Amino acid sequence: MQRKVICVDLKYRFLSLDDLPAIRELSDSMGGWNSPPIGETAERRIKDPLCDLYGAFTEEGELVGVGALRTLTKDYAWIEAVRVHGKYQKIGIGTSIFKYGEELARKRNCKIIACPFQAYCTMSSKRRHKPRMITRCIKEIGACFIQETCCK
Repeated sequence: MQRKVICVDLKYRFLSLDDLPAIRELSDSMGGWNSPPIGETAERRIKDPLCDLYGAFTEEGELVGVGALRTLTKDYAWIEAVRVHGKYQKIGIGTSIFKYGEELARKRNCKIIACPFQAYCTMSSKRRHKPRMITRCIKEIGACFIQETCCK
């Protein structure tokens, strides 16, 4: 199956408390792929001095995705909370959001940029696998780590 990829000219900016209604609408559009719901955690992330919540907007100003860059140390940044509006999924916006987070981290001279993501195992009729939380270093300048914890 070939994925549909379209070219969307996205504009990025940091989000503020004024953006909460649009963030909640985006969160509601996602269905089950939104845990924890960004609509419930956005305010905390906006107020967190170590976290920059940023939004991807269409030329018309519609919020189509969010991401957050958490700076843990001067050398280590963490891209988290990447979410894409339900009607804009599977067209490359999530990848663009990750790349923007990476660009922010590089501007801050971070040496390690990592991203947590949840990998859902396929479910069969005989057994049900629980989700695994995996952390991978997506870009490195120096040492890299891979950490995996499995919820069994």
